[in-house]
Amino acid sequence: MATIWDVAARAGVSKSTVSLVLNRSPLVKEETRQRVLAAIKALDYVPNYNARSLIRRRSNSIGLIHIARNNRQRKMHYETDYGLEQFFAGIEDGIFSAIIEQHEDMSIIKEHLEMHTQYWTAPQILKERRVDGLIIVGGFDNPEVIEQLRQIEVPTVIVTSPGIEGIDCVLHDPYTAYQLAMRKLVETGHKRICSFNCPKHYRTWILREKSIQDSAKELDVTLDPDMQISPDNMTPQNVYELFSALIDSGKRPDAVIALSDDYTMSVLRCLYEHGLRVPEDISIISAEDSNICGNLSPTITAVNIQKEAIGHKALNFLLDRISHPELPAREITVTPYLVERNSVANRR
Repeated sequence: MATIWDVAARAGVSKSTVSLVLNRSPLVKEETRQRVLAAIKALDYVPNYNARSLIRRRSNSIGLIHIARNNRQRKMHYETDYGLEQFFAGIEDGIFSAIIEQHEDMSIIKEHLEMHTQYWTAPQILKERRVDGLIIVGGFDNPEVIEQLRQIEVPTVIVTSPGIEGIDCVLHDPYTAYQLAMRKLVETGHKRICSFNCPKHYRTWILREKSIQDSAKELDVTLDPDMQISPDNMTPQNVYELFSALIDSGKRPDAVIALSDDYTMSVLRCLYEHGLRVPEDISIISAEDSNICGNLSPTITAVNIQKEAIGHKALNFLLDRISHPELPAREITVTPYLVERNSVANRR
């Protein structure tokens, strides 16, 4: 079995340099780092992470917190009000891929945490100090909660949009996502566009609303205010009821932009029950792509917000923060792109 000294000898460096590479230190030149990594791969060297954790007094555990709104509680049965939560699943995939790429031996401790708008309850794994750092996935709307997030004493990265000043943040881009959807629908001759946003008290609501209005002005499209829908909560059942009420009122859009896979499934259910076809009668674009979109019939045109890339970047941000707590807070926004499938008709 290869040792760290074997790696050092093969790479022509000292043992301490190999340790710096394993600890992702920025002090090592890129050329040297690549030479050490090549030696690790060639020798199939596996670091003794147990010894390293004892030396560094770390647990080699990362906390992954999923913020679940109090109106989207997890259940053991799957009905029409059960959220798909594909956003969280995609982020998690990206986190695990980053761990594998970095040759990091760490465990992930997951916790689902309800976020009530009135107060913040610290995650149990944080109270027990069982982790070296946290990745928190979800939206934060209460100023008091945001301030408490800044007081967390372990390295923390937040996956959300918009960001929170003073904390490392990896953001998705709802403004560009809706802009891409609007442009595609107008390019294909749609004029009666319905958009589904999040509830108005969410901080991301204004980004999507501004995107829809800016795009309509840019593309010279008149929007019917009754077709710009913001549900009171984000349950699929609520979206289904609102869209059904719109169809029953006699106002029928020729296209729908749905915020997420949850919304998309609710819209499809409503259209089926009203005898309307996609895309012949109504086109649909989901603003959150996933494997669900590619496996429905018809397949759903969607905006890929790059959830896996977001999770990948979040893990790397966190490892940097753990190794170098003195770094200034960083923020990055991952750019989405449109994936064209079969749910948009050409009405020109």
